[in-house]
Amino acid sequence: MLSKENINSFVRDGYCVLNIDLPCTAVKQAKEIVWDFTPPSFIPAEKNSWIGMVKDSCIIRSMDDRKGRLKFRDGTRGFRSMRALTFYNRELCESVKSLIMPHTGILKEKRFMPIYRGIYPIFSQNSIEDRIRGHCDTHFFQVGSVVYLNDVEIDGGAFTVWPGSHHIIAPHATTLSHTHKPEGFDQLCERVERSINPVQITGKQGTVILWHHRLLHSAGSNNLGGVRYAMLCDFKNGMAEEKSSDQSGQVFDETWSPDVLAEYKKRL
Repeated sequence: MLSKENINSFVRDGYCVLNIDLPCTAVKQAKEIVWDFTPPSFIPAEKNSWIGMVKDSCIIRSMDDRKGRLKFRDGTRGFRSMRALTFYNRELCESVKSLIMPHTGILKEKRFMPIYRGIYPIFSQNSIEDRIRGHCDTHFFQVGSVVYLNDVEIDGGAFTVWPGSHHIIAPHATTLSHTHKPEGFDQLCERVERSINPVQITGKQGTVILWHHRLLHSAGSNNLGGVRYAMLCDFKNGMAEEKSSDQSGQVFDETWSPDVLAEYKKRL
């Protein structure tokens, strides 16, 4: 269960931060798996070896162009350690349920649906990004989660958010999808990016960031010499899934939990 302060933060800012216990063995195995998916030329203790063209679950691109950010998705889902750190982690799932389990007796509507993303390492690079650019995800979910597998400091690949941006973006994202963006949507995100100061979310191993699906966000830049390891998983419920193709543009509606709706109504 999330605290009242966390729920208030999620409604107001579009994200909240908590700490959970992670199985040490699973964390160790997850970090080791990353190196199985990187090129043989990558040596853990040698930062200068983390260069060149790399294929991950999305693209083939140079480490310099991608600012050291990699995404290992479906190929990692089969590992028990990856599941233990995401949709099989009871503390994580119960925290998310505080946000998205609606007040209804219909079993189908209450169905809890985790969506595994994968492990997203950020390798330190020599280049320094002038400005972190935010984006809004185009697939539908309600709550995204980022779970840090190591301590993360400022400029060490910290997940970056634009607080409160979900209140601006959600009303304009009713038809946002993988294949379509509403007219002027990119320009809106650019205006939001420049009008709100971004926040780098730091934390120890076990830090969890839960964030609203319409929050402007970005993977941070890592300039500290190491690797930032994080697991990502999205969540939604059956009621929201049925409405996803015909969204009202509300930041929160009846598909969210009573506690979230009560806090949201205070702010209308």
